[in-house]
Amino acid sequence: MQKLAIKWYSWAQARTYQEEGQGVVEYALIVGLVSVVLAVLLATAGGAWIGRVTAGVASALTDAKL
Repeated sequence: MQKLAIKWYSWAQARTYQEEGQGVVEYALIVGLVSVVLAVLLATAGGAWIGRVTAGVASALTDAKL
């Protein structure tokens, strides 16, 4: 029974000290979520916005006679 308790204790201790990569995983999840949200926003509203920006740039270039 004592061997089982020692094995359980060492297993539990090994699981509690593996937090060093937790921050990296959290940042990766946040970056992934932001990327998905931006992709959805650009897919829904981006077409019209990109068209307006392109038209504005083209207009500015023709007005500047470049």
